[in-house]
Amino acid sequence: MTEKVSTAIQLSDAEAAIYDRQIRIWGLDAQQRIRNSRILICGISPLGAEVAKNVVLAGAGHVVISDPTPASKTDYGTHLFVSEGDIGKSRAVCAQDRLQAMNIHCSVSVEPRSIEELLESEDAPLREYTLVVLCDAAFGLQCRVDECCRALGVLFFAGSSYGLRSVFFADLGERFEYVADVPAPSEAPPAPASVSASSGSATTGASDDVVLLDDEPSPAPGPTGATPADSIVLLDDDEEEDKAPRRAPSAPVDGEDDELVVLESTPPEREAKEAEEAEEPKAPAAPQMLCYPSLAQAWRVRWCTMRRVPHFFCVLQALHRFQAARGEASTDAATLQSVIASLAEEHGVPPSFITPQDVWDLARVEGIAFAPVAAIVGGMLAQQVIVAVSRKGTPLYNVFAYGDSRPPLGPSGRPAMGRRSRFYTLEGDGVAVRAVPE
Repeated sequence: MTEKVSTAIQLSDAEAAIYDRQIRIWGLDAQQRIRNSRILICGISPLGAEVAKNVVLAGAGHVVISDPTPASKTDYGTHLFVSEGDIGKSRAVCAQDRLQAMNIHCSVSVEPRSIEELLESEDAPLREYTLVVLCDAAFGLQCRVDECCRALGVLFFAGSSYGLRSVFFADLGERFEYVADVPAPSEAPPAPASVSASSGSATTGASDDVVLLDDEPSPAPGPTGATPADSIVLLDDDEEEDKAPRRAPSAPVDGEDDELVVLESTPPEREAKEAEEAEEPKAPAAPQMLCYPSLAQAWRVRWCTMRRVPHFFCVLQALHRFQAARGEASTDAATLQSVIASLAEEHGVPPSFITPQDVWDLARVEGIAFAPVAAIVGGMLAQQVIVAVSRKGTPLYNVFAYGDSRPPLGPSGRPAMGRRSRFYTLEGDGVAVRAVPE
């Protein structure tokens, strides 16, 4: 998906000052794209409210929110923008003024029509947006909006809340171009050293998994029982006599005077060299391209062909299949058992991996948001929205699931035990899933 062309608005001096830190991170061109973006957020649930807040603060030019759902007492306890006096008002109206107050340089407006009405409109109003975010909607509606956005060349995200768990999906089109935020090959740092658990020797090389280290004996205590402090190694590449590492002194022992360590300043020759290198223009990174499947296509990918599949991801698909077969209010246990058996056979996993109780437990918390989880996942989703509209950095490809306590499935269709793979994010409880047809 190529970038949509719109009337470009240059950043003002005031905006450049406010977004100075962001510009230093991802560049002026990326911030300019964010400034000229037009983002529609449908469903101002607790998750949608967190997404809207972060997108507005990041400097999006136009944010349009749509949610005619009246605010309830439940929203008052979990929603970021609903106060006690807002109960009964539209959730979008409740959020508009508070969002606008967060960033006067961002235009925040309310779309009075629901997403269903926007889909049925003959003038295709979704065409005028750069990106659409749909939060806490039924799976069938998510698929309809996704297909419409793909046809119009609009980027699409869908997120859903399930109590302590949450998930969101990204569809950035069949030809999404971006610039990866990685160093050039000539400037790439050396591979990190890993330590062998058996011998303790250091080796270099890339690894998909986190290296687990055996416990090492602690250093012997000093005369007073104090453990020596970690040493700091300083290297100077310009002078041969400084090639040997110099160590900072250990922690002082009782009875000895503290010494003030004075480190040499950077030589003038090195400062001139660094300044010259900083002034040299660097070749821009070559754009890369990703082909995203639709939501319906991603949900048909066999689990046994994927590297790691969260248990929550599989139970969610079982819930969607069951709701499509018998309706959202169905309690037909026989039908549910049949759906689970057919899914297990279709995706090549053990039938016992999903139980009917797993599906019932997920159905009970569907659409219910836990504020801390909404804040975490809303921040992750908003980050991916910024990456998508700025086209700077590697985007999510293409599902993010949060809050799974069960071990994921491995490529053999069996629970994958042991070390975490590179698909696990730094959040620990979240995992990025690559649901892409081969």
